[in-house]
Parts: sequence; C-alpha cells; structure tokens
Amino acid sequence: TSVAIDVGTLAIASPQTIPPRPNEVTPISGDASVFVYRKAGDNWLPEAELKGLDTTQWPCFGMNLALEGDLLAVRAVDPSSATMPAKVWLFQRTGSKWSRLQELAPVESCLAGRGFGTAMRINKGRIVITDPTAKGLDEAMGYTPGMAFVFEKGADGTYRNTRRLMPKAPCAPVGFGLDVAMDWPWVAIGRVKNETLHLEPGGVYLWKME
Repeated sequence: TSVAIDVGTLAIASPQTIPPRPNEVTPISGDASVFVYRKAGDNWLPEAELKGLDTTQWPCFGMNLALEGDLLAVRAVDPSSATMPAKVWLFQRTGSKWSRLQELAPVESCLAGRGFGTAMRINKGRIVITDPTAKGLDEAMGYTPGMAFVFEKGADGTYRNTRRLMPKAPCAPVGFGLDVAMDWPWVAIGRVKNETLHLEPGGVYLWKME
C-alpha cells in the first residue's frame, strides 16, 4: 500500500486492510507489518519486519510511510471508526535493529483528525506530517482547511511538534495537505481545486523555514 526508499534502505508496508468506504463492510485482515530491506551489492536483503501488533491493535498499520536514513514514520488508522484520529509512530534504526522511538502527535492546541499522516516526509532530520482534517482551538468554527505539523528533535532526543503550517491564501475545507514535498528549509504543500469556491486549478503553498 505504501513504499519508501532512501539511500540503500527500502520500506514496504502491508497493512492488510484498506479502510472501507462508509457503505462497505470492514474486510477481515491478517497481521499488518512493515518490511524493511537493505541494499547489499546488487541485491536487496530483508533487514527487519515491524509487526503492527507490537505497536497497535489496528489492522491498518502501514497506511503511509516516510523514510530518511535511520528514521521511519509509520501511519495507522482505525477502520472501525469514522472519527477516530489516525496515529503516526517513529521508528529508529541502530545498527541493523529497528525499534519504536515514540508516537508523533501535534501540540495540545491542535486536534488531529482521521487525516493525520495523509502525507509525510522526513528530510534533514525534520519531519512534516499533514492533516487535512486537523483543527486548531484558535480557529473559527466551520472553516477548517487543515494543517501541516513540523517535528524537530529536542535536546533529550525526542521529536516535538514545533510549528504548524496553515494556508493564508484561499483554500477549501479539508483541502490542504494532500501531499507534501520537502528540501529543508523549503516545504511545499498541495491543495486540491474546489469549483464551488472558484479555486481552480489546484495549488501549492511554499514555505521557507527560518
């Protein structure tokens, strides 16, 4: 369902269950996993299997991935709930062993939604996670285009949400953050078009982080 590659490391997700549409029954799934391979000469050899059940009971572990060096972000959603926020975990490699480092979550003033982790990128040690369904407690009711969250490593070795990115130019509700590209300090976040609001065609918001 999702793949990520970076300098000799390849991650392949097998979430086993795809979240159904509202009128569909959740399919029965096996155990979800993320398989990590490492390049050795001309071959790609298995390095690790990250089993979803070691982290969560949700069958959709691995819906999205982001990879850079020894850092791997994995997203999961709960297919049995239409409102439960998605979750993202960060894994770190030491030698050839991968272990769960922490769960990534936005600051308390921002409410993550089911779209948390719709797009994710890791670049130069920074992590950007988008959520078209996120809402800030300081936002007006109704109009919520979504957000992107920047995570940076602190002195204690954990990653914290240090900034949130929001569109100033017009953007439709739940229309911001369907994809992200990053070459730090540049961050580009896409939005879809919306004919009702006369936002055609789609667009991209570009930040240069200080």
